[in-house]
Amino acid sequence: MKHAIKVGGFLLLWAGITAQAQIVNLNNCDNFAVTQFTPYVGPGAYPGATASDFWNGFGLESNGNNPYPATGLLSDSTGTPTGMSYSISYGFNNGADSSSYQGTPAFLFAETAAVSGTGVGALSLNNVPTGSYSLYLYGANFDGTRGAQFTVSSGSAVGGFSATKNPYTSAGSGPLTTFVLGVDYVEFTGVTPDGGGSINITWSQNVNDNSGGGEGDFNGMSLVAVPEPAPLALIGLGLAGFVARRRRS
Repeated sequence: MKHAIKVGGFLLLWAGITAQAQIVNLNNCDNFAVTQFTPYVGPGAYPGATASDFWNGFGLESNGNNPYPATGLLSDSTGTPTGMSYSISYGFNNGADSSSYQGTPAFLFAETAAVSGTGVGALSLNNVPTGSYSLYLYGANFDGTRGAQFTVSSGSAVGGFSATKNPYTSAGSGPLTTFVLGVDYVEFTGVTPDGGGSINITWSQNVNDNSGGGEGDFNGMSLVAVPEPAPLALIGLGLAGFVARRRRS
């Protein structure tokens, strides 16, 4: 029984280390309401997301209440500064009053950084530490009628989905409420920063059979660090050695 407890404790330690991936979130928080420019607090599409995850906010619209410029520093999902920064450019903000959706995916999908026609939006993540990342990109119009085509400077699109194809909900029905791959978000794996420490993302309209296009919509992104395999391998070797020693005794 003691042996089982020790092995179980080792496995829990292993699981805890694998779960300690740094997550950096960013969203358009110009929410067209009295409580303007309120960043999202809530889950993203990544594994282990929680209702208390912190999101950095941006909003390009120019007025006296806007504290979120087109460049800024980034904190992780716990609110701890990372040293990373971002710069973003796009056409205009579009959305609906999202104040009643805080804490749910609908808050994220209610606000979008949009480009029209043949326009292209661009986001650069800077001072990104060397490593491998999963990148989640959210793209939905506030009533689920459009989407976006994404490009990333490195990595591969999960499932071949590099664009979102919103389900075309009826106008006025409100924002989408769940995360669905290829519908309102895409994921790129094996994303690595370039020699200058940057990851570059663009988006444009996605013309598909659910939408005539006319607008490309970007709600935000989640950058998730992939834990280095070396420490995990060492833990695995240590566990194997422990089991072998117990068998010999």
